Amino acid sequence: MASIFASKASNQSNPSCQERPTGQEFGNLVQTGSLFANFVVWAGGPRVKDSPMGYHTQDARHEFDSWSRRYDRDPLQNLLFKPSHRLMVQKLMPGVQRVLDVGCGTGRHRALIETRGYSWHGVDRRNMVAATIHADASMLPLPDGSVAAVVAWQILEYVDRPELVFAEASRVLEPGGVFCGSVSFLEPVHGRTYFNLSPHILERLLRRNGFADVEIKPGLNGFALTLWTWLGSTGIPSAESLAIALSLVLLGPLAGIIFFVSWLRWRVGVGSSHTMRWLTQTAPLDFAGHLMFVARKKARA
Repeated sequence: MASIFASKASNQSNPSCQERPTGQEFGNLVQTGSLFANFVVWAGGPRVKDSPMGYHTQDARHEFDSWSRRYDRDPLQNLLFKPSHRLMVQKLMPGVQRVLDVGCGTGRHRALIETRGYSWHGVDRRNMVAATIHADASMLPLPDGSVAAVVAWQILEYVDRPELVFAEASRVLEPGGVFCGSVSFLEPVHGRTYFNLSPHILERLLRRNGFADVEIKPGLNGFALTLWTWLGSTGIPSAESLAIALSLVLLGPLAGIIFFVSWLRWRVGVGSSHTMRWLTQTAPLDFAGHLMFVARKKARA
């Protein structure tokens, strides 16, 4: 649902216009590991194709269009987004200003935002029916300080330069405006994702771009999301729906045993409560499959 952030593949120069390297250039290429990638071009052979991990807008659009047909009906998506929705409702006080839903896709957040009284504006690079603005999120066609909130759910991992998106969200937000959403952390590669953001870099990007009151919370466990991605790749119909149940079966008893042993050691005075605190307070964020965040743009001094 996030093709708004898809970057166009960079244009490569005509191979026939490239010169063979000098001796010094040849040595530099060996050191940088790019000799093999350029050998065919210099030898006058066919053009080297882009890396299979490269982001191609046309391929990405095809994938997102395919996902959108089942996106809103996927049970796991409801589990992923319901906590995020609650977090957004808590932070968006009723109002009448504009809210941008970047990478809006099918417009699944529209009803929730409009029930708070806001004017919903869906932004997507593709020609989605729900979108009201067709633009790239790193270059929003809006004046400074013109919106009350920016929503960005599960789209930042598709950005090759996420810092530009944080900066643009800060630019279009009014002072005190809310930037909220979620981003992959330990979730495996899905589609053509570029970056998974840790809690530390997520907070740094927010604060570096003028946001305060930063809150970062764990979403679905990374193990469950890994299972979901793996099972979904098997081609077995609805196999991914087993991911959460399997993760609970596998991790639940283990976590319970660790907690009980830690509690028992603490009760008899041979251990501390550190493991219990880590298991209940720290581990959910450290092993989150995706992260939910809310921050406010600093008011002018």
